[in-house]
Amino acid sequence: MKNRVRVSIFIGIVAVLFVIILVISNVRVASVGMATVPGSYGEKYAKSHHLKSVSISDSDKDYFDQRFEEFDYNFESGGIMIEKYSGVSEKLVIPMAIDGDLVIGIGKDFFDNLDSSVKKVVLPESIIVVEAEPSNKVKIYCTNESIFQILHGNQEWNIETRYESEFENFFLGDLEYSYNVNGNEIEITNYNGNYTDIAVIPSYINGLPVRSLSLDMLGKAGAFVIPETVNSITGMTTKMVYGFQFAVQLIFTILAFVLSMIMVNIILPRFTKDNNEFFLSGGQMVVTILYVILQVAFCIVTIYIIRIPALLSIVISAVLLAVFIAGTMLGGAGREHSKEVSQKIEENTSFMKNLKESTKYLADGIEDEETKKCVQELVDEIRFCKLNGKDDSLDNRIESSIEEMKNKIRNKEYEGIKSDVDAIVAMLKQR
Repeated sequence: MKNRVRVSIFIGIVAVLFVIILVISNVRVASVGMATVPGSYGEKYAKSHHLKSVSISDSDKDYFDQRFEEFDYNFESGGIMIEKYSGVSEKLVIPMAIDGDLVIGIGKDFFDNLDSSVKKVVLPESIIVVEAEPSNKVKIYCTNESIFQILHGNQEWNIETRYESEFENFFLGDLEYSYNVNGNEIEITNYNGNYTDIAVIPSYINGLPVRSLSLDMLGKAGAFVIPETVNSITGMTTKMVYGFQFAVQLIFTILAFVLSMIMVNIILPRFTKDNNEFFLSGGQMVVTILYVILQVAFCIVTIYIIRIPALLSIVISAVLLAVFIAGTMLGGAGREHSKEVSQKIEENTSFMKNLKESTKYLADGIEDEETKKCVQELVDEIRFCKLNGKDDSLDNRIESSIEEMKNKIRNKEYEGIKSDVDAIVAMLKQR
């Protein structure tokens, strides 16, 4: 009784402490951080939703105004040749690299296939090959030191040189966002890059303005830079860590502690009654301890370490519970089987013990030497006999036959005793 109460109290204290620590350590709200342009929709949205936000200074404004373009291109021996652009940017900036490969040239029909909306093309200094014929369709921007200017500056190109200090971002890298084209607008739907402190939402993609975005990107970056073009923001901007997944794991873990207390109160009382039965229940106790440890560990991993979908976490916890139930049932079945076997052995042992005791002096006092020798052989047979299992019918017949023999010996009716001995020996061998 005392052991059971002590263990139950210990489990209860551990469970309460675990739940308290779990709850207190998660009393916080995760939210989307924003960097916004003063006076923009993004700034107003951040203020109205009480989000952490900083303002982008005028000196950084151009740097964060990122405009991504997508091109058709071919690989040449020295790098990438830009062949076609299908967007509508008024000012088209050719990147210095695409997917890590240097952009070295412009294809033959590039300028002829440009949309009429494209008025300016800014070339990086990596451009050393231009297969297209001079065109006045667009104005070309490059530096005085660029290879393009040196080779083609005296031809019929409409060129305007720029100083190196004039900002232009030729190193935007790959577009790390999924998006939808809605008419003449872009909707950002997801961030596909690796976690970073700051992720910049592009202002234009292929010349189309980014007007709306979903902030269901919570936790994928420390903060998002919102461009001036955005005029609609949807999705989840804040998230309590006390979410559905947290509740699921908390419930499963509390259930594990409760089940362990129930098992303790079933198993420990047997210790005071029957040490053998307590030993046979050890498998169930081991299964219970393993289940509690695994469920607590999975709860901690799910909440603090790995982001596991709520449905998957339910399935895993349910599997752990099912394995625990199956393990305890199998352990219980094994214990019951062992008890039945032990009981049969005990009953069989008890029968043999009584039989040996009752026939120990059966041959004493018999006057006929031949009969005495025959009965003594039966006593010796019983003394060294080992019976298998339990057979109530045969046991009753053996006991009845021995009682009849005792009556004959008391009455000195020795005739027929030898046949009685043979019958009893046969029954013993049958058992």
